Amino acid sequence: MADQAEWIRRWQPTLSSQPWKILRIDDTLYLFKTHFGESSYAICLCDFQTIYHEKVENQNVTRRCKSLNPKFEAPLSRLLSHLSQNIQSEEKQCQWSLQKQTDEDGEVVLATIKTQLSGLPFVWEFHLRKAAEKELQYQLLFPLLAMVGELGRRQSELKRLLEAKDCEIQDYKTSGARVSRRTLETLQFDAKAFTNEMNLSQKFEQVVRNCQSRAFELPECRELYKQVMAKDAFLNRRIDTADSAAVDEDSLFGLVSSLEESGQPVKMPDGTRDRTSTGSWSNRMPSSLVPESMSDGSKRRSTSKSPDISPNIASLAPSSAEIEMQTRAALAKRLESEAEKEKSKKKKKKLL
Repeated sequence: MADQAEWIRRWQPTLSSQPWKILRIDDTLYLFKTHFGESSYAICLCDFQTIYHEKVENQNVTRRCKSLNPKFEAPLSRLLSHLSQNIQSEEKQCQWSLQKQTDEDGEVVLATIKTQLSGLPFVWEFHLRKAAEKELQYQLLFPLLAMVGELGRRQSELKRLLEAKDCEIQDYKTSGARVSRRTLETLQFDAKAFTNEMNLSQKFEQVVRNCQSRAFELPECRELYKQVMAKDAFLNRRIDTADSAAVDEDSLFGLVSSLEESGQPVKMPDGTRDRTSTGSWSNRMPSSLVPESMSDGSKRRSTSKSPDISPNIASLAPSSAEIEMQTRAALAKRLESEAEKEKSKKKKKKLL
C-alpha cells in the first residue's frame, strides 16, 4: 500500500485519467474531457456513440490563436491558462457550438467557444477527429463497469458498518444509556427495507430517465473515475521481475494485459487461458496522441493471435528426457551427501 501511495503521488495524470464532464449544446448532451500541459492541450468529445479528439502543441497553439484572434497577443502559458479556466470551470463562462464537416482526411467536428479575455471577445476552435471505435470502451465503458463494481463493494461495506454501529448502540441501551435528545434517536438499519425504498424512490426514476447527464454530475462520481483510472495505471505499470510476486489478485486485469503484450499465455483463476482479453484500457490513447512507432506496434499486437505458449517460454522449456536426467542427478547427489554424513558420524564414534 505504501508503494502504491508513493507511485500515485509521483504519477503524472494524462488525458485518459481526467474525468468526463457534461456539455449541453442545443439541447443535446455530450461528454468531454481536457488535459492542459505547460505548452500543449488535449481534448476528447463523446456523443455516446463516438469519441473525437485533438492534441495541439507549442507553436501550433500560437498560430491558431493568431488566425482566430489577430489582435490578441499573449504568452503561450497565459493562453493555455485562459482556455483551461473557461473550459473546466463549473460556471458557464463560454458559449459552445458544434459543426460536423468532412475533408480529405475524413470527418471533423469543429467545436467553437466564445469567451471574454481582458474585456475583449476571444474565439477558439477545436478541430476534433474521429478516434478508433475501441476508444469508447477504453475511455468510457470499461471505467464505468469498474465504477459500478466499486460502488457496489462500498455499499456492502457501508451496510456492514451500519449494522455494527446498531449493535454498538443496542449494547449502550442495554447498559442503561439514553440519548440526550429524542430527535437524535434512529431506527435500527434494515438493509432489505432500505433497498426496497431506494428502488421505489422518485429520484431513482429520475436517474434512469437522465442517465446520460447523471453519471458524471456529482463530484464524487468524477473523483471515483479518476481513482479508477489511476488504479488501472498503477496495476499496468512496468513490473520488475523481483516485484512480480507481489502482484495480488486484484491486479488480474492489469496483469492480463501485461502478459498478453509480452506474448505470454494468460491463465484465469479457473486455470483456463484467456484468449479474449483486450489489455489495459486506461493508458490507451487515440492514435493521433500516441507516437507513430507505438501505434504501429500496438496494431501488430492486436491483429496477431496470442499463442498457446510463449515462444520464449517454449524455447526454454526442458524436454521429458532432460527432466528425468536432472531428477536422477539430484537423487544421486542426495544419496552421496547422506553417505558422507554417515561416515563422519562413524569416525566421531571411534574417536570417542
